[in-house]
Amino acid sequence: PLLQELLRARLADESPGAAPQLHRRASAWFAAAGEPVEAAVHAIAAAEWGTAAQILVDGLAVPRLRMGPGSGRLTWLLADLPADTPGAEAAIVRAAIALARRDAAVCSAHLTRGRELAGHASPERALAVALGISVIASGLAAMTGDVDAALAVARAVDASRTQQPGIERMPETRTLVLCDAAHALLQAGRLDAATALLAEAQAAVTPDCLHLRSTCIGLLSLAEGGVPTSEVFT
Repeated sequence: PLLQELLRARLADESPGAAPQLHRRASAWFAAAGEPVEAAVHAIAAAEWGTAAQILVDGLAVPRLRMGPGSGRLTWLLADLPADTPGAEAAIVRAAIALARRDAAVCSAHLTRGRELAGHASPERALAVALGISVIASGLAAMTGDVDAALAVARAVDASRTQQPGIERMPETRTLVLCDAAHALLQAGRLDAATALLAEAQAAVTPDCLHLRSTCIGLLSLAEGGVPTSEVFT
């Protein structure tokens, strides 16, 4: 970190204004390499807020705003997202930040705005936007114990797989929404149904989303012990 700070200070001294352009290049490189989280971090460093939100949504990295390596850092960086940043993607990011803060009312309001703006998304981005909304809506349903909403999201995500079966990182999205639905079922005391969904979620875990395995195991332990809780994860 100290060396990085020294290099940044030298760059600022020798080439004022060069850092944002370098961050833009790094963001584009990471995006092309299939690393949307790192791409978004560099876009934020370049103050390209709208680009950062689009990268996360287009790269199906919205689950990383909720959990997984670097999720806390990412939501902290995005907390400064300007209020006037337009688009459905920015609304999704705001909803994710509200969810991380366990603010159901604000999360719901941003989700509503995201759904309103989703109709303006280009055809090639429509599915990614819909999945981003689903991931946050799923987390909100789990947090509030809304079984019907959680199951509806899980069905919608499954249906989207038939539209684009090879979509990148779909296993992470699907595993997360299945865990959310199981979480809601646990809160409702429907242990058998929750256990069945968790078995399905575990089967969907891939090397890209190994961090979700511990979530599945934790929820399974609750199901087997018959002690549902409303704060396993958001």
